[in-house]
Amino acid sequence: MGDPTEEEIVAQRLLVARLGRLGLVRRYTRWGNHNCHCYSEPPELHGPYTHWTRTEANKTVSRIWSDEQLSRYQSWLDNAR
Repeated sequence: MGDPTEEEIVAQRLLVARLGRLGLVRRYTRWGNHNCHCYSEPPELHGPYTHWTRTEANKTVSRIWSDEQLSRYQSWLDNAR
């Protein structure tokens, strides 16, 4: 791996700008199977999952981040605050 290309630097800057306006949320969820332990009493929910929510073209877009993605971008998130 050499130095990043100009295209990669521009892409990183755009991503940093988008991350600055993000909404990261850690959620626990239920799945669709009603026989799963997440529907028991008391419920044992699945997760936590990191959801990244943002607005693109006036529409809300949400993605689930893996732990690898979160660790990769955590320093950028900390810096944006």
